[in-house]
Amino acid sequence: MMRRVVSQIQRFRDIIRRKLGIWLFDTKKKATLNPTNVKSILFIRHDAKLGDAIVSSCLIRKLKKFRPDIRQVVLTSKGMSSMFKDDFGVDEVVHIKKRPSYDEIRNICQQIGSVDMVVSLNQDMKMKDIYMLKHLESQLNVGVDPEISLININIQNDICHAHYAKKFDYIAKLVGIDAPEESYIVPVKDESILRVKQFLVAKGIEKFVLLNPFGSGNERKLSAEKINEILLEVQSKKSLPVVILSSPDTRELLASMPIVFSDSVVHFDQSESIFDAIAAVKLCDLVITVDTSIVHIAAGLNKQQIAIYSDDKANFKNWNPNSPLAKVVFTQGGINVFNIVERDFIK
Repeated sequence: MMRRVVSQIQRFRDIIRRKLGIWLFDTKKKATLNPTNVKSILFIRHDAKLGDAIVSSCLIRKLKKFRPDIRQVVLTSKGMSSMFKDDFGVDEVVHIKKRPSYDEIRNICQQIGSVDMVVSLNQDMKMKDIYMLKHLESQLNVGVDPEISLININIQNDICHAHYAKKFDYIAKLVGIDAPEESYIVPVKDESILRVKQFLVAKGIEKFVLLNPFGSGNERKLSAEKINEILLEVQSKKSLPVVILSSPDTRELLASMPIVFSDSVVHFDQSESIFDAIAAVKLCDLVITVDTSIVHIAAGLNKQQIAIYSDDKANFKNWNPNSPLAKVVFTQGGINVFNIVERDFIK
């Protein structure tokens, strides 16, 4: 009850701040350049998580392939900068804190300098987002927030019902690229492949099913009871061992659960980075995962997967697996409320 009250108060605060931000900072901006003539694009991705970044990589790849003359700049957190720069190959990465001050935002805008186009697909821009857009030196601002006048190319009506991969791909159409969507960039590291292979050899495993039971937040974490239910179903339908994936943050949680481990059910407790998780996906035969970045990694690696999603229709529309190799199980009222046996997805 208290959590709900606090959430409502925070939401009311954000609404007031947004209205104040529109009043103080939002002004009508005239488009002064044809989008097909842009030579530089700034992608505002400071809130990007791993799955979001993987999905957006299809646009980065497409621009590099068909419009290498466009300089791609990404504004993102320090933790994501290496992936955008080293793995996706953007031209420049600018760091921003999760909660920057107004002075820091203004300094970052000066550091970025002049760009032809700014792209921000934030559907509900906050006060500081509007402040940043006002201080960026750009000719075209592409976005989806219908109430912001600084956005002079609003594509909300064109992409509102599309998966985020198609939302990103629409930017390529704006700059004159008429070509099919590109696949995701999923960075597979040799050292991580070696680490996973060494683990598998030590366990006597070749082919296997990979189970990822945890996403961010408790609402995306399977219970021990549900994990054991899935394990029983896999073992009854497939003659393959199951490797359960955890991260450094969830390793102790999984180890503390009453999971029925055996020679055919093992915990990959040596994953030190997302690249180790990517390697495990790369080497497996089937992925079973909750709604998290592993869904998009499996899609990018063309892996068969069973993805467990909540019944949030808006989230599924935006972030479904986007893969013909994926089957989806929807929960009803909670992450552990579903019947994987009834759907007969594991064959």
